[in-house]
Amino acid sequence: MADIASQSPPQNPVLSALNQYAQNERVKSGMGNGSPFSEALSSMKLTPQEQYLYWHHMNNLYGSGKYIQPDGSVSTLKQAVVEGPGGKSYNIPTIWNGKELSVEEATAEAAKVGWNRWPSYSDPNAADLRYETLHPYLERDLEQYLGSHPSPFLLDLFR
Repeated sequence: MADIASQSPPQNPVLSALNQYAQNERVKSGMGNGSPFSEALSSMKLTPQEQYLYWHHMNNLYGSGKYIQPDGSVSTLKQAVVEGPGGKSYNIPTIWNGKELSVEEATAEAAKVGWNRWPSYSDPNAADLRYETLHPYLERDLEQYLGSHPSPFLLDLFR
């Protein structure tokens, strides 16, 4: 039996569908053929674990997991760096099921999913740097989404 901790996260059909949707939206809006995810995958050479973190963002963005901040802005990930097994620094999301969790709550959720799913790095600085490089792609997804979906905050202003 293979060691599950050494296996890559399985490919998720939801990620493929969301990426295709995002790509179609970008083409329709005249923003080019590549989605931010496909560009990040290519330029950053995302690991399977980084892809899984990205999937969490996309699933929240196009699903029901978005967190609407009090000012009306949308959050889909809000990364935290936590120490996990082996003293590694893990990038995990703090947005889960439409709620912003404390770091402690998010750590518990990440552990339930399995530490092998989340990207890990040698130290917190390396984890932050990698996320800072990824973040502009996530922002582009959000901008694209908001361009084709009215903000719940704005809808409330006109009711």
